[in-house]
Amino acid sequence: MCGRFAQIRHSEKYAKRFGLKASDNLDLDVIPANYNTDIGNPALIAGQDQVLTKSTFGFSPGWSDKQMYLFNARSEGDFNPANDSQYAGPMGIFDKPSFRQAMKTQRAVVPVDYFLEGPEKEKLKKPFLIHRKDEEPFLIAGIWSLWEDKMNGVKKHTFSILTTAQNELLAKVGHHRSPLVLPDHLAKIWLDPKAGRDTLSQLMIPFDDHEFEAYPVDPKAGKRNTIGSPNNDPSLMVPVGPAFSVH
Repeated sequence: MCGRFAQIRHSEKYAKRFGLKASDNLDLDVIPANYNTDIGNPALIAGQDQVLTKSTFGFSPGWSDKQMYLFNARSEGDFNPANDSQYAGPMGIFDKPSFRQAMKTQRAVVPVDYFLEGPEKEKLKKPFLIHRKDEEPFLIAGIWSLWEDKMNGVKKHTFSILTTAQNELLAKVGHHRSPLVLPDHLAKIWLDPKAGRDTLSQLMIPFDDHEFEAYPVDPKAGKRNTIGSPNNDPSLMVPVGPAFSVH
C-alpha cells in the first residue's frame, strides 16, 4: 500500500524536471507544499496529455453513486495474493470493473518527493520515509477519473496510485507492497495512448531501488492529514534513526 507521499515543489519545477507541461490554470498555485499528502487531499498529477492538473487523492469510478476514495490499485488485481516479488503472471487490473476504463484512456503519473510506508503489522504507526538518495523527485504510475456527485452535480477529478509487490528496500522496511515507481523513460511509455496491455504489463514490476534509501521518522507523521486536523509539518519528516539502503 502507499497512502502517503509528498509534493513540496511548485508545479513548474515538476514540469521542467519531467518534461511535462505546467497548466496555465491558476488554481494550481493554491496547492501549498504538502509534506504528508493523505487520502482526500489535493495533489498534482499529469494525464496522457502530459499537463499537470489538480486531482483528489482517492479514485472514484465515474459510474459510482458515491465517492469511493480508492487510493491504491493493485497491478495484479486479484492475482498474486502472496505478493510474490517474482510474480510473472497476468496483470488483473485491466479487468477490474473499477479500473479497466482508466487503464485504457486515463493513465497518469504522480510526481513525488518521497513516500511514507511502515511494516505490514504496525503500518504507519512506525513510519519510514522512502526517497531518492540525491533527493530528486520521481514519478509514480497512477490512473484518474472524473466523478460526479449525483446529489449536487459537482464533478471531482480523482486519482489512485498503482502498486506492485515489494522490492528489496520495502522488504527491509517490512512492507509487502510498493508503489509503481517509473523511471523517466518508462513514464513516457506509461502515458502513451497507443501503449497496449502487453507493453504496460511489462512496466508493472517492483521498482529498481539502487538509488533509493529509507529512514524512520516521527510516529506523528503516520497520523491522518485532514483538513480539520492538519498533520503537515515538515519537521515530522526529520530522521529519528539512521538511513538504510540495500545496495
